[in-house]
Amino acid sequence: MTYNCVSSTACAACDLGYGVTVVAGAMATRDLPVGKGGIDPASVLQTASLAALADRIAEVVAAAGEIPD
Repeated sequence: MTYNCVSSTACAACDLGYGVTVVAGAMATRDLPVGKGGIDPASVLQTASLAALADRIAEVVAAAGEIPD
């Protein structure tokens, strides 16, 4: 899931000095329950997770064909 597994792996790689590219179309997440019965929709979590990664950790591309050489 993008908000957990992908984000933590990308952060660790960045900390080790690797250039990180994340392919947005190759990952997904799920709705998450939040306090007292509410739900954060997967689409919102996915968008926020990718935005956070793109801010300082990784280059985010839509598809594998967009990975820079």
